[in-house]
Amino acid sequence: MFKKNEFPMCVPFLVSSPILLFSTVSCFFNFTTPSGIILSPNYPDEYGNNMNCVWLIISEPGSRIHLIFNDFDVEPQFDYVAVKDEGIAELPALGTFSGNEVPSQIASNSHIVRLEFQSDHSTTGRGFNITYTMFFYFSFTLVNVFDLSFNLKYMVDTFISVTAFGQNECHDPGIPINGRRFGDRFLLGSSVSFHCDEGFIKTQGSEFITCILQDGNVVWSSTVPRCEAPCGGHLTASSGLILPPGWPGYYKDSLNCEWVIEARTGHSVKITFER
Repeated sequence: MFKKNEFPMCVPFLVSSPILLFSTVSCFFNFTTPSGIILSPNYPDEYGNNMNCVWLIISEPGSRIHLIFNDFDVEPQFDYVAVKDEGIAELPALGTFSGNEVPSQIASNSHIVRLEFQSDHSTTGRGFNITYTMFFYFSFTLVNVFDLSFNLKYMVDTFISVTAFGQNECHDPGIPINGRRFGDRFLLGSSVSFHCDEGFIKTQGSEFITCILQDGNVVWSSTVPRCEAPCGGHLTASSGLILPPGWPGYYKDSLNCEWVIEARTGHSVKITFER
């Protein structure tokens, strides 16, 4: 007498291809390359008012689409980005995002993703920078057969290790704007680090990320950091650079920033305006 225990397994298989950069000027575009970057209009400068943009990411049937938000800054509550499956406007969104907190990574349930972006008539923001990657998602069943003809009580622990070419590497995380990356290996278990350029500080994301396996997907452990010029600060280093918030773009309205430069006793401070 035999009994079968079935263990469903799902394996992602990434499509290997160079990332192509699309500077999204048009509010309507269909993306069909295996990977790419979607930018809001005028990014990294501020997008316009009264925008109603729709982008479709279309991959082969049977595959799925992975989205990573590298940068995100839209007016809270009134401007938003919605991510939808199947490319159908009427379907509920996988996620709707607003404000300046970088959203978590998203994997679609179908081979088409619809991105909707709307802004109102007033305040705008820097916009967004989104990396997409298409990957195939295979499902199979592992059957464990054992003999029950003996009157025994036992517990079976099954450990399964699956390796497939093309699925053990994270996508290229890119390089943060106003920052640098250290490390160029993206295999499972590999790590890379980031550092903001002089005059900028990390406001979101992580300075250190590792390629991990999470819920069957090969992903980075955290998001790429955002490097921004701070509004004020207490500076004690022997030299440094002060930049206005939003640099090299425009600063926002109603800012009140204060920097304190503290030198050691007996030393003076020299300030040079470069532009």
